[in-house]
Order: sequence, then C-alpha cells, then structure tokens
Amino acid sequence: MTSQGLFISGFVCTVLSLLFNIIGFCSPNWIQSWERVQSQFVKAGLWEFCFNGYVHPQDYLSKSYVGCWWVYSPEYYKLREFLMPNWFIACQWLSVVVILGLLLSLLLQATYFMRCCTSSLEAPVLYVAALSLLFAGISEVVVSIIFGIFSGQQTWMPRPDHNYLSWSYGLVIVSGFFAFFATIFLVIDASRLRHHASEKLIPPPMPMSELHKP
Repeated sequence: MTSQGLFISGFVCTVLSLLFNIIGFCSPNWIQSWERVQSQFVKAGLWEFCFNGYVHPQDYLSKSYVGCWWVYSPEYYKLREFLMPNWFIACQWLSVVVILGLLLSLLLQATYFMRCCTSSLEAPVLYVAALSLLFAGISEVVVSIIFGIFSGQQTWMPRPDHNYLSWSYGLVIVSGFFAFFATIFLVIDASRLRHHASEKLIPPPMPMSELHKP
C-alpha cells in the first residue's frame, strides 16, 4: 500500500471511529430491558434514562418516574445519586476524553493533508495523531469494560437479569476498533516518512574516480 493509501485509510477509520462514538455517546440505548418483561426500567444511555413507573425503594414520597429525561433534569434531582454512581460518572468523563482525542487526531491529520507543516514535521505530526488515537481507543476499551461489568449490578437498575447491553454500547466498541486500525495505518505511514527523510540526509557516495584523484 502506498503512503497516500495508508494515510487515507487511517483518516477514513478515524472519521468512522468519531462518527460511531458520537452516535453512541448521544443515544440512550447503552442498556435496555426486554420489552416482554414490562420492567419499570426501559433503557438508559450516558445522558438519558427512561422509566415506566419506577419507584425508588428509599423514596418515602413514593414518586413514580415515567418517560425519558435528561440525567441532569430537575425530574431526576432526588434520583441522581442513584442513577449516577462513581463508575457511571467515570464513563461519562472518559467518553468526553475519547471524543476530544479523536477530534485532536483529525485536526492533526488535516494539518498534514493540507501541508500546513514543514516536511521535517510531517512524521512527528502523524505520530502525535496516532498517539491521540491510541489513547482514545484505550479509553473506549476502559469505558466498555467498566460499563459492561457494573451495569449488571443488583444495586443499580431494577431486575438486572432482564436487562441487556444494547446497540449504543456496541457502537462504542466498534468505534474503538476503528481507532486502533487508524492508529496502525498512521504509525506505518509516519515510519515511512521518517525513513525517507533520513535517506535524504545521507550524502550520496563519492565516485571511485574522485577518491583516487591527487
């Protein structure tokens, strides 16, 4: 594969990673309840929870929560500590870091593509872009593991045995794969650029006839 082909492959993978991550980040389908169960819990994402008549056991007013609401909505004021344990907040912040890392990598790749940097900086720019992608991919893996483990706890959503990880969660995993693929493409391309740059610094060998001149 040519250097241009490597870069284009890395750029496309980065765009797909960002696209899938943003969809998963914004959508409320990280975890759902089976419809046939008729659970009080319907579905949830990082920023939205949906209930069907849920009553928190420790609420002495026995308030019933119905419908989908933003997690920071006044509707969930008394329920927020229950909805957002520490591991859930960690997933939120790490997901924000992932998007920032992907955006930074795209910005650096655009800088390289538009030739906004000197030839001596092209390889370092791609290396930093790849490093940003790698960090984003690792963060996505951490988010997936944390959410996958702790979302099934008995102390969180009701009837966890009838809940399942849904398509928004799956998109984040797919996004992580694309981030790692993009990292590989960019590292190979940057290594080629560095190799070509080092070859240019080596002076050509002097002809033998010149060596024997008095």
